[in-house]
This record gives sequence, C-alpha cells and structure tokens, in this order.
Amino acid sequence: GRMPASPVNVPYLPPQAASFLAPYIDLAQRLGSFFVQWRGELRDTVELVYDGELCEHDTQVLTSAFLAGLLAPAYSEPVNIVNVHRLASERGLVISEVRRGHARQLGNLITARYPEADSDQNISGTLIQNQPHLVALDSQRLDCVLQGNMLVDLHHDRPGIVGRMGLILGERDINISFVQMSRVHRGGPSIMILGLDDPADEAIMEQVVQVPIVQRARMVTLTPLP
Repeated sequence: GRMPASPVNVPYLPPQAASFLAPYIDLAQRLGSFFVQWRGELRDTVELVYDGELCEHDTQVLTSAFLAGLLAPAYSEPVNIVNVHRLASERGLVISEVRRGHARQLGNLITARYPEADSDQNISGTLIQNQPHLVALDSQRLDCVLQGNMLVDLHHDRPGIVGRMGLILGERDINISFVQMSRVHRGGPSIMILGLDDPADEAIMEQVVQVPIVQRARMVTLTPLP
C-alpha cells in the first residue's frame, strides 16, 4: 500500500517527494473510483488537470493512481499503478495531463474529466486536514470526505427531496451520516450525496430512481479511512 523506495517499473520518487505525494496518490485513486461508479461508464479519453504545488512534482504517479481507481471495476485481475497503463493502452484509452501550476483557492487540486462528453462530466478533489475530499462533481461545488458508502443522485431542485430519501432509507433501517447538496440555480439540476452507514441494495436504488424528480442515482462505495 506504499510507494516502494527503489521501484523499477513505476516512476522513481525521491523520499521528500514521495512523502508529499503519498496522500495525493490515495486521493487520486479514490477520485477515479468515485468517478467511474458515478458515471457508470468508461469513455475513450480522460484528462487530468493539476493545480498548485503538485505541478512541481512528477504527476505521472497521480495519473496512474486515478486510472487504477477508474479501471478497477472493468477487470477481474488487480489493477494498480504498475499495470494500469498497459491495461489503459489495451482499451485504447487516451490520457492527457495538464499542469496549470498557479495557486487556486483550494491550493493543490486534482481534476479529471471526460473532455469529449456532451455535458459536464468531471470530478475534483483535494486534501483538507490531510483527508481526501471531493470538492466538485460535474461542475457543481460539493464537499465530502471520499470514504465509505455514498448514495449520489442528480435531481431537479424541488422541496422535499431530502425527506423522501430519508423515508426510503429509514424504512430499510439505513442511517444517514451526512448530506451534501449542490445546485446550478434554484429549480435547476442538483446533486445530492448521502453518506450511509450501510450500502443501499438494488431494491432501494429502484425506489430512489422512481422518485419523480430524480434523473439518475448511483451507489458509490469507497474504502473506509483508517
């Protein structure tokens, strides 16, 4: 689970750089896993954008970590930073990196997107108090720790959506640990993330997508933090 001191098949990182990048490697992998579970598909092209001090280091290992999270559901074999570029090449996946370098409000930021998608399909994350945080999804601003079970939905902004979800989950004795919501404008498209103590099964998800204002819903599961 850690970067080797003297790798022969992944980019070498000096000890100081390895120490700095280690939590961002974990962040990148979690972003990739969240993104593919939310989007439910792989596309032919993915672009990684780096901001802040990250650009002073070799970001190839971060891109590899993101791709490992992105591609893992498509393979029965383990996907990691060593074999991921071979697997991506076999799929014909085109990968590009952009390093902007300038400091943003959130400092060191990792953003990934499907550049050829018809609509905004992107995800951004950073470290806050040394924890991996999602800070934007499909160009909507959010903030939650990337861990555990999360029910994510896209819906029309209308009153009562939180209550409807709480009722559906409460009937199955699933507790909500946090709620995060974002919207483009009042009455417009809104993304909601519900942190759950237990994952929602297919029967629950069928109830969720039957709520009239819900356009899409996915269950996203990430490794819990220590």
